[in-house]
Amino acid sequence: MSRASVRVGGGGGGVKHAIEHPYFLKPMPGNPHMGAVHDGVSTGYGEGFSVKPMNWLYRWRHNSQPIGIARGLYNRNPGGKQVHWLEVSTIEKFRLQAVTEEALLPMFLNIFVLGVTAWQAWRYFAYHPDISLYNVALWTTKPFCTMHRAAFKHELGQPVFKYIQRTPEMYSFDPLRELYKLGVAANDPFLERVKAAGREEELYMYTYEYTKTKPNLADLYENDHHRAKVSSIFSK
Repeated sequence: MSRASVRVGGGGGGVKHAIEHPYFLKPMPGNPHMGAVHDGVSTGYGEGFSVKPMNWLYRWRHNSQPIGIARGLYNRNPGGKQVHWLEVSTIEKFRLQAVTEEALLPMFLNIFVLGVTAWQAWRYFAYHPDISLYNVALWTTKPFCTMHRAAFKHELGQPVFKYIQRTPEMYSFDPLRELYKLGVAANDPFLERVKAAGREEELYMYTYEYTKTKPNLADLYENDHHRAKVSSIFSK
């Protein structure tokens, strides 16, 4: 087995045919007897080979594709014979290998992942209050919608809407905590609210430092607009 770059490039300078062809037939690395047939009698080395009658469609297919590329789906027989692509469909070749015992586990995993993905997408499109199939299919084709986001002047002291998805700390630490500890987190209204309350040390705690009482910043997560809205609802 040679490198892929050598195979694609033609196999080096020694790629040639064992016989002379009356037409152009691109040489194949490792198969100098392609397009030749043996008489079944000669025993000498390289003797008894003649031109094999070949349909023009087979020659055109071979000459038009890159040298050394194994044609066929999931080639488990390098250098072996392949069924012609006009005689057996790609779907049929895939089906034959998808129902084998070897493909049982990957096919099950693929079906499981695709099923969970489709189910989760359906949950988003059907039940999310802001996401629907209409929104996803329509507004992603309208590039001018995203242009409007930067079309308005944002004043320097104007509050900025900022949404942060915290990282689940199962395999790594939350990088936002490190930004808080380094003091480089900028334009974060929640951080400023916690600092104003004098409880910023609760933002620096790692999961193994948690106690039953700290951190407890739930009362600071709600902004003033949300508080006013909730108070107006309960005041009615």
